Amino acid sequence: SDFIMKRQYYTPFVIFPAFYLVLNLLGQTYAECYNAECKEFSDARLRKQTERQAEFDKIREQFQSANQTDKSVLYKNIVELPFDVLIAKLQSRELKAAEVLSAFLDKSINVTDQFNCITEFVPGAMAMAEELDKSPTVKGPLHGLPVCFKDNNDIK
Repeated sequence: SDFIMKRQYYTPFVIFPAFYLVLNLLGQTYAECYNAECKEFSDARLRKQTERQAEFDKIREQFQSANQTDKSVLYKNIVELPFDVLIAKLQSRELKAAEVLSAFLDKSINVTDQFNCITEFVPGAMAMAEELDKSPTVKGPLHGLPVCFKDNNDIK
């Protein structure tokens, strides 16, 4: 009983300083850079985050005006279409690839604001969609369908 009382009394004084020391060391490891390579990486990360935010702001501005028009209804209807119906409408050219891409960009930018799920958008995707719309023939079974990739894949 006396041993248990002493153990309970001393445990917080041993565990908390050790826990504090580990947290302090981890914080220094992740918060501060001590060499040129780490600082270069940190600067590159900050530059990329700034570029990403500027790109997202540009997309957000583009679709804020659309949210107050009939386009918002069109976009909502497009993103709620079942996959097979969406493919059929793209194949029959009832929907344009650029319209579908715009609808999904609008939805994804709003979802990203809530969940931080998109790291970046494919550069030139809208130009590719517009090129598909100008094409006289349908270019395969997924013609005009927007896709999302995990960010560990290189996209060209």
